[in-house]
Amino acid sequence: MKEDFINKAKEVLKNANADFDCYHEAQLTGGDKQELFAQLYYLKDDRYMTFTYTPEIAPCKDVLQLGSLCITDNVISQYPKDRGLIYVKAEAYVGLKTQNGLRALLSPKACSSPEKILNLLKKL
Repeated sequence: MKEDFINKAKEVLKNANADFDCYHEAQLTGGDKQELFAQLYYLKDDRYMTFTYTPEIAPCKDVLQLGSLCITDNVISQYPKDRGLIYVKAEAYVGLKTQNGLRALLSPKACSSPEKILNLLKKL
């Protein structure tokens, strides 16, 4: 599972643009489907992480409610309690709701073409 996710993440990041360095997928879990089990790959550190979290302080909450979310810059200022965004020094965030959760790409730079990134996420 880990190697499959890492390989997928590297391919997604390769097809994004050079500014995106973090790929994230999360599945709704728990009896009430209020938690997310996440897998994250951070290219800069070649780091794979898994964790479970509740989305109320993260852009994930808005992705789940709206269906998609594109924040082209200053994402941390909009979600200052999200430690994951801070860890990867995210400036831009593009997320898409899936049948069982969400997927997202994060960038340490502002994003000028979020539609292209959103279309990439839709094709996965």
